[in-house]
Amino acid sequence: MLTRLYERELEIRDLHTLELIRRHPRAERKGEVKLPDNERVFNPSRQTHQLLARAEHIGPNILALCRELFAQRGREAQKSMWGIVGLSPRYPVCILEQAAAVALARQIHSYKAVRAMAEQLLAQAVIDLDARQPQLPLTQQHELIRAPAEYAEFFARLSAANAVPSGAES
Repeated sequence: MLTRLYERELEIRDLHTLELIRRHPRAERKGEVKLPDNERVFNPSRQTHQLLARAEHIGPNILALCRELFAQRGREAQKSMWGIVGLSPRYPVCILEQAAAVALARQIHSYKAVRAMAEQLLAQAVIDLDARQPQLPLTQQHELIRAPAEYAEFFARLSAANAVPSGAES
């Protein structure tokens, strides 16, 4: 096969006869796939089943999002599905489930959008948690803190024990 790239499309031709086999519009962004629906592979592979099992283990919203991705884009969606299930070690499950629920509600089916939503939700959760924590004042006196005189005595004793005699320097 011979592939010719033009500004807005690509052609696939037979190498020997140069007969046109297919013509596709070129992707505008890196990672984008432009395929007509009749050319997409929708039958699930073992990898698709594995991805859906991992999504199910994470939570129902992640599973629903991955299933919807596969229903729309077929096997080409596996890259996005891998990205989404790969977020689970980096974000708490509750955050991922919220992000997937928002993505489903807004009809957004993109790994980057889910990751951005998870990041925003996590940042907001940290802000809310910090707002709930009372700021404790620093204290100089407590039953677990020794008196300053004890520390002064300790450091004086230690520095005297480690002092180098003046004639011993070389």
